[in-house]
Amino acid sequence: SVPSGFADNGDDCRDNVAAINPGAYDIEDDGIDQDCDGVDATSGGDPYLTVADLLPGDLVITEVMQNPSAASDSDGEWFEVYNASGMDIDLNDLQIGDDDNWATTSVVGSTIVSAGQYIVFAEEGDFAVNGGVVADYDYSSSFALGNSSDELILSVGKVVIDEIAYDNGSTFPDPSGASMSLDASSTDELLNDDGGNWCEGVDVYGDGDFGTPGAENPACASEPAPVDSD
Repeated sequence: SVPSGFADNGDDCRDNVAAINPGAYDIEDDGIDQDCDGVDATSGGDPYLTVADLLPGDLVITEVMQNPSAASDSDGEWFEVYNASGMDIDLNDLQIGDDDNWATTSVVGSTIVSAGQYIVFAEEGDFAVNGGVVADYDYSSSFALGNSSDELILSVGKVVIDEIAYDNGSTFPDPSGASMSLDASSTDELLNDDGGNWCEGVDVYGDGDFGTPGAENPACASEPAPVDSD
């Protein structure tokens, strides 16, 4: 960035140094932002993966609110995704859909999720009407989550990055007013296929529904061992 002590009028970045302006070449790794874009160029190249770089499992679906109670379905649905790639990712052009349509909607615009962090996609981004969810990306009404059985697919072209298929309570939980929450020890694109690794969200958020949008999920409680009556 531009060191203190120099004028920055938003036009040429540094009035008294002609070589520092929006049209200048930004010299890598010198600590000076010659082209005034807010960061110094680095020899490490692009700091983000793009969706074209993604491999299956780089993103993992970890939580789904398919049937909220504190808000209507059209306002309160959301899902959470974990970045398991080890690098920051720009999700621009990531496709979201189900088995009927792999690309119902796509992420539009630069949307960064840091390595090892979670991102919350919400049908309604307004905190005041969506049940109190802090959303990172608003996909509007272009995509809806079925309340009973449905799929959720993250893809790039025809490459599936992650997919789950919940099943009306047969193996996955089927709550109302609580999320379907993946056990924290099962954050993997294969382990999250197993409904037995999911449970109902138990932590209150926002206006009273249960889940942990944007944060690590708690461990799912183990079923109690049967009591021997003999």
